[in-house]
Amino acid sequence: MNTNHAPLPAMVSQKSPGPFPVKILSALMALCIFSPCAIPASAAEPPPQRPLPIASQRPLKVSARHLFVDAAKGSDTADGSETAPWKSLRHACAQLKAGDTLVLRGGVYHGHSTLAIRGTAEKPITLRSHPGEVAILDGGIAEFLDSPATAWEPVPGGAAGEYRSTMVIAKGGDPETAEEDEGDGEGGGTAHTNALGNFAANMVPLHGYRFLNDLRSGNDYFTEFKGVNVMEGSGVHCGPGVFFDHATRRIHIRLAHTEQTCIGDGNYTGVTDPRLMPLVISASRQPALTLEDCSHVVMQDIVFRGAVRATLALRDCENITLDGVTCYGGGAALLVQSTSGLRCVDSAFRGLAAPWTWRWSLKYRAIESRLVSAGGWQPPARRSRDFEFARCEFTDSVDGVFIGGVQDVSIHHCLLDNVSDDGFFVTCGTSPDGTTPGGNVRLTQNYLTGCLTTFAFGVGHGRQKTVGANDAKATGTGVWIARNVLDFRRPVRYQQPPRGETQITTFGRFGGDHGSPAWEPMFIWQNTFLSAEGPYRGAYGLGVAQAMGKGTHRHIANNIFLQFAGVPGEVLPEGRVDLHTDGNIHWAAGLASGAAESFLRRHRSSPRFVENKWAEHDRCADPAFVSASADWQKSLDLRLQPGSAALRGGVAIDPSWPDPLRGKAADAGAVPHDAESWRIGIRGRLDAFGNPAVTASAALQLTPFLHAGTAADAPPAPRAALILGYPAFDEKLLKFALEAGHARVDVFDKHWLPVSRFKDYRTVIFAGDLIRAKMEPHSIADDEIPALTEWLRGGGVLVLTRGNARQVLSEAAAAQFIGAPKDSDRRTRTPFAPALLLPDHAWVKPLASGAMPAWAGMKNAMPIAMSRGENIVGDANGRTILARMPVEKGAILYLGWNVADAMPGGRKASTVEMEAAYEAQYGIMQRLLRDALSAHVPTRPIAP
Repeated sequence: MNTNHAPLPAMVSQKSPGPFPVKILSALMALCIFSPCAIPASAAEPPPQRPLPIASQRPLKVSARHLFVDAAKGSDTADGSETAPWKSLRHACAQLKAGDTLVLRGGVYHGHSTLAIRGTAEKPITLRSHPGEVAILDGGIAEFLDSPATAWEPVPGGAAGEYRSTMVIAKGGDPETAEEDEGDGEGGGTAHTNALGNFAANMVPLHGYRFLNDLRSGNDYFTEFKGVNVMEGSGVHCGPGVFFDHATRRIHIRLAHTEQTCIGDGNYTGVTDPRLMPLVISASRQPALTLEDCSHVVMQDIVFRGAVRATLALRDCENITLDGVTCYGGGAALLVQSTSGLRCVDSAFRGLAAPWTWRWSLKYRAIESRLVSAGGWQPPARRSRDFEFARCEFTDSVDGVFIGGVQDVSIHHCLLDNVSDDGFFVTCGTSPDGTTPGGNVRLTQNYLTGCLTTFAFGVGHGRQKTVGANDAKATGTGVWIARNVLDFRRPVRYQQPPRGETQITTFGRFGGDHGSPAWEPMFIWQNTFLSAEGPYRGAYGLGVAQAMGKGTHRHIANNIFLQFAGVPGEVLPEGRVDLHTDGNIHWAAGLASGAAESFLRRHRSSPRFVENKWAEHDRCADPAFVSASADWQKSLDLRLQPGSAALRGGVAIDPSWPDPLRGKAADAGAVPHDAESWRIGIRGRLDAFGNPAVTASAALQLTPFLHAGTAADAPPAPRAALILGYPAFDEKLLKFALEAGHARVDVFDKHWLPVSRFKDYRTVIFAGDLIRAKMEPHSIADDEIPALTEWLRGGGVLVLTRGNARQVLSEAAAAQFIGAPKDSDRRTRTPFAPALLLPDHAWVKPLASGAMPAWAGMKNAMPIAMSRGENIVGDANGRTILARMPVEKGAILYLGWNVADAMPGGRKASTVEMEAAYEAQYGIMQRLLRDALSAHVPTRPIAP
């Protein structure tokens, strides 16, 4: 264990990863101060890819009560004072009260902690490093960091330089736990990455191999010269990395050198024996730290590392501040779920991409990781809102920041760099209940570079609701993009060039999508764009006006588009689209003004210009920056010189748009001539153009962080158990509806829940086929009927769904509660033709006209016979697909068809009528579950 209280290596300004200039390499090596457990600095390779965390001198607040924890010298039997600190974070946090500050002495805290702590707006709880020290919360296995000399042994018969752990890794990924591990969330086993790591001294990532033959391979290329494709089956070496062998439960490691021609000095040439080097390695799917159901918590100057999935997770939290933290990611650096009020300032989120890593390496041979994951394809029922990222850094990953389903997000003074796929994923998906939460995302005064697709859109496994003619889709409330520098000159590590090639030829772009969804409404103004290439297919403004169908709208004003190859794009959208563009400056370096301006002349002479006046005040002219070249490694200065065409070149913009420099000169581009350029990144270490800052940065002025959270005296959430068979088509809909009803949902996937445990839940739901899931038992035994009866009479609600009613209930239980034996489900040969038997019932009353809608004859319905309770949708023979059977204060409910079958989703075409039919069915499910979660008193007596 690293027990010293010395600061970690000093922060070193560095523009980007990859091949470094020699002078930067020398400076990095000279300034790195390693802990006692590290090898000498002269042998430590590679150098830090990014500035390492430094100890903050932030003073302790005098007004707070300070408690202390020290992983090296503390004891949980102590009193928590500075002279007698506690040892474990979990014990220390259990003692905290509103207004307290827990001070972590410098060093490494191993383990996986879940905290539930609640401060108040007036008295937040603070967790922070001691002034002058750095506390590291590490989810990795301690032996690889503390005792590398004895932690590894050569692999008999393995590849050259291959070692394996001397210890057998317990279930759960570390020796202290016995929890089952299931891989990275994609299925588990050796076909998925189940171990990740970093070099401890410099935090450069180790590759998390999916396949052992990749780890052992001597081939550094995905496609050889002869066109032999190694994407499937045969091995490809992706750099120094680790592999978890489930058969032996040992971790294999190989620190072999790389020999990729195109990255030159960026190849790994360091130590190959892991016994000489401390490493951070995790095989656990648990975060290093989870905050769950926390409120008004501030975390300051702490490092998080050592995870296969998310390193730091926030779930069901309110008013959380991350100030000066560094998160080294696994599958995600930061995972945020159902959280309202999150502020991140002066914080870094680092990913899995090493200097020799490509998008292919991670996506197809490891983890398609994200930096900040705050939303999936489908918005959750408990939604996230009110996020702010200020002076943060998002670097070195496949994907960047997923925030599409979050409402009200501000990202400013930040750096996005070296992201080989999607930068900011901003699509607002439609929820199962038909709403589309999310939007009002504001990005201002950021430097965005080295990213394949800066703004990305997609539906994936979610959906966008069809809301009108011409396939118009529901979108969020918009994305506001202002005063940013979008620099596409730097090559992107997307496709690896073949052996012998020295140039990387993939560059970034403004936007792109997956599956042709509707792009969110966007307001793009006062930005400066730089591109090494001409626009793809001649698109106007380097592609900012593309993908204008499906009901979206876009405003593009007062931007500067400078490209270093080709001619300015002239292709604008066809047809009638809601596009507004004006006041933009276009320039292609090296072209005569006449050649560059021809596209504007052609456009203004077309009939379309008369109709829509697009680009009426656009100009082709040199913006005359102080310094800008095609070489992305040279210093950049985008201030306007006297005589620049951008001076006074902007048109008036809507005063309601959130411009941080309102009142400055009406110049085009990001930086008006009468404004000081700003600082970005951690503590403002870079200027607005990505150059290392020369002088210290002034404090960033932030507005008060106010978020109205849940009342402290809110009633406790009801608990629900969701037991899943296979297939369970309605799983996501049921879970969403339960959580929308403020329930806490425990999911039992292919696992039986004994009746003795029903008492822990208000509602128990069975979904899917239990027999096909090979669930044993899959039926309530006769001797469990008394316990079931008692639970139901006390207010418990049992929900059975299509196909499992006769599986869950034995013959005796069915006779008692449903009133009809199993063989009576088909009382006649008459086809089942359902009707609304109780049209005034609350579950179906909202249906128009009271008549059975056309969708009710769905083919997937599975009726059961019942003679007790309320047959709401059924036939005259006593068969039902929607029923409620009261049992004193509780009830058994039956939903006899898969609602998910009607859900328009993904990339499938849909109509407004299809959406209405689905929402009518989902509404029945929602109202049924709302009753199941309430203390529902039966409106009708149980039939005799």
